[in-house]
Amino acid sequence: MITKEQLRDIKRLHEPKERAEKGLFLIEGVRLLEEAVKEGISIDEALYTARVEESTRGSLLLPSLKKRRITLSQVSEKIMESISGTENPQGILAVARQLKWGFKDLIKNKGIIIIACGLQDPGNLGTIIRSADAGECGGVITTQNSVDIYNSKVIRATMGSIFRLPVMKFDDPIEAISALKKEGYQIIATTAHSRISYLDPDYMKPTAFLIGQEGSGLSEEVLKSADKKVFIPMKKGVESLNAAVSASILIYEAFRQRLKASH
Repeated sequence: MITKEQLRDIKRLHEPKERAEKGLFLIEGVRLLEEAVKEGISIDEALYTARVEESTRGSLLLPSLKKRRITLSQVSEKIMESISGTENPQGILAVARQLKWGFKDLIKNKGIIIIACGLQDPGNLGTIIRSADAGECGGVITTQNSVDIYNSKVIRATMGSIFRLPVMKFDDPIEAISALKKEGYQIIATTAHSRISYLDPDYMKPTAFLIGQEGSGLSEEVLKSADKKVFIPMKKGVESLNAAVSASILIYEAFRQRLKASH
């Protein structure tokens, strides 16, 4: 039987400080756990309800967790609701160890890097990570004041991409930019004041895209550090795009150029 103390410790992992101190995070839902198992994520324990055991996918997932010698505990729906980070729990939750990516992992293949400067919306950051994975990017860098990448809403929005794409944090975006420039990366920022279309630059070169926070965008200091400033054409009267949408447009133009060159 799982104890009240264990349940309390699991519930505390919804707090960024607790996650950082313990080096742990939560994975909720059958699909995300399937992805985590496939990618070899280190999982300490999993809690599940009877309906997961009775479902087709759940009945396949649980034996695969047992095979990896992960501690499994069946709990009631009420207990699952009390520790879940969602309004409608899917009936399974796991405690996993945070991934340890380094700068060398991001630049290994000279893929596109996304620098998310101060993004606070978990859905936006998760979507950017998902798009970066699909677009064969090298990785994602977050900066100070960004939402924690192990926030449960970020994890869900990545749809499993967080388990395989290198993501790391730099407190100072200028420090990240400087490190990438030393490795030969061109730094591209988007701004409505540019006359250069995002379609014009050569993204075959090692490239990092700067994505500003929702609302205030990129600071003047960060904008000045960019090698090129580009704009994404929009209908007159529309001021800006969602941060995740902007990032995805840039990612897929770079992906298109590299895909075309490889054929």
